[in-house]
Amino acid sequence: MVLSLLGIKGTPLLALFGGASVIIGLALQDTLGNFAKGLLITVNQPFDEGDYIEVGGARGTVQSVSVIATTIVTLDNRVIVIPNQRVWEGVVTNFTAKDTRRVDLVFSIGYDEDIHRAIRVLHEAVAEHPLALNEPEPTIAVTALAESSVEILCGAWTGSASYLRLYRELLADVKIRFDAAGITIPYPQRDLHLHPPRARSLSSTSEIAQTEAG
Repeated sequence: MVLSLLGIKGTPLLALFGGASVIIGLALQDTLGNFAKGLLITVNQPFDEGDYIEVGGARGTVQSVSVIATTIVTLDNRVIVIPNQRVWEGVVTNFTAKDTRRVDLVFSIGYDEDIHRAIRVLHEAVAEHPLALNEPEPTIAVTALAESSVEILCGAWTGSASYLRLYRELLADVKIRFDAAGITIPYPQRDLHLHPPRARSLSSTSEIAQTEAG
């Protein structure tokens, strides 16, 4: 109205400001979305700094959470910055939210091996490892009869901070114990049956000979 009173046409200016507002709004759309999702993450706290999480297809320890992005550091010391909008709208797995975790390992033994003997070896390996907890009790049981082997699940509980160490050490320890006990971990194998080609009947041979002679 003031511009009109001064004799200045305001329509082009309004159009200019309107177009600029649209452009700025589109440019800041993702930033404002990340900012809003950062506030939601701060309020709900699905994870804290120092937690080991999986989000957006990446795993790592949370280094920082800003209003725009979340920064995690992988086990091989890579730094990954994930926009908060992607973090909030994706699936977040927090591996250190609980004090304890279960290490699940699946071991394969041959069909000729004694299942009960293999289970006893696994119980001994878990019971003698200093990082494995007595409570909750470990879960050790046959889970599948595969094509070439019998699959046995060995689930041992430990503190969340000791998960990776128990995983690696228990895996190696069981292999050593199986070797000492003579329990084999089979390679994938198949039985191949060869059948000789069927001999042609006499009548068929005669018919072929007659046809050729004709």
